[in-house]
Amino acid sequence: MKIREAWRQAWAIYRRSPSETFRFLLLELVLRLMALTPLLFLTEPALRWGALLSPVLFVLIVLPARANAAEVMQAACRGKRLFTIELVSFKDYGAKIAQGLKMAALLLLWSLAAIGVSLWLYRVYAGKTVVGQTDFFTLLMAMNNLGGGDMVRGVVYALLMYLALWLPLVFGLAFHSGRRHEKALGGRRVVPGNRGGVVLCWLAGLACCVPFAIAGAILGADTAREVVHSLANIAGGIHLPPVDTKLYLLLASVVVLLLPALPLRSLLTACYVHGLWEGRE
Repeated sequence: MKIREAWRQAWAIYRRSPSETFRFLLLELVLRLMALTPLLFLTEPALRWGALLSPVLFVLIVLPARANAAEVMQAACRGKRLFTIELVSFKDYGAKIAQGLKMAALLLLWSLAAIGVSLWLYRVYAGKTVVGQTDFFTLLMAMNNLGGGDMVRGVVYALLMYLALWLPLVFGLAFHSGRRHEKALGGRRVVPGNRGGVVLCWLAGLACCVPFAIAGAILGADTAREVVHSLANIAGGIHLPPVDTKLYLLLASVVVLLLPALPLRSLLTACYVHGLWEGRE
């Protein structure tokens, strides 16, 4: 199976019925928003513990929904509809949750370094400082030294280093991306031996997000610059840039450029794995 063939098939499914593709996207989005709804409790300090319902709902709703979506996409590769009642099926519900939890645990391993550093940064920000290690002056000196005497450059380098810590998670997502589609095809292992192609296919799917990335870079450049300068002058406190027209345009680009690209990106991996499976059923 070649990636360009997977692209061709994914695009054919994507445009076969625009209304079905839209309804597929809308339903998947609604299911995820249902899991995120308890986060609204964070707006009221007295109810903030209610936000803990969000990860519970994520397990109960989103994990089986992802497995259902994989089954529907595999059926679509065989000419069936992309939007069906099977997207909210309770068939093998417990097994799908168990499968999703296993995958979540694997992805957690890929992100341990980033999570560890994030927790340390939170402790530095919210906890008690240690003179010579996490006190304000020491951290400023560390940033200054990292930038070779330029505080702004030091902050940029630190942010880039922090973002680099999340790259293993990105690779982990690509590495395991074919597993739910294998399960949807009956569990027959077709990815081992073709792992490199699956990873390249997942990375190629990121091309769907290039228009949004360009728009985000253009619209978010000034905001990012203000955040960096705020961090570089943290002595006066962290001041986030005000909400302006560019933020609304950025949110609009999410709706117009990013969300419509997500089904195509998922279909690409689905079609690639289906191509590996054909002839082995």
